[in-house]
Amino acid sequence: MSGSVFLLLVILIYISSGQQNVPPSGFRCGGRNYDKSKCCTAATPCRDGEGDCENSEECRGDLVCGRNNCKQFGSFYHEKDDCCAKPNFGSVYIWGSWGAWK
Repeated sequence: MSGSVFLLLVILIYISSGQQNVPPSGFRCGGRNYDKSKCCTAATPCRDGEGDCENSEECRGDLVCGRNNCKQFGSFYHEKDDCCAKPNFGSVYIWGSWGAWK
């Protein structure tokens, strides 16, 4: 395999891996690496996967402000960014799913 074909293959695999180095189209808040001013606020709360939030009041609806969790939403985030995300409450998260009664 020639060097240029190999390089093209590596680039295509990286692009298809799902991680993005820039916020996707439609993202309003992309963390401290892209937003020069405060983006998530109580007046303009962030959506799921957006950050950098300081508390859950800066997140839309029932979302909660995570802690250093933004990298799961994209590699464009700073490692210390906190993103709004769906909460994981109750026994389903701690003990597993409820089974059928026997």
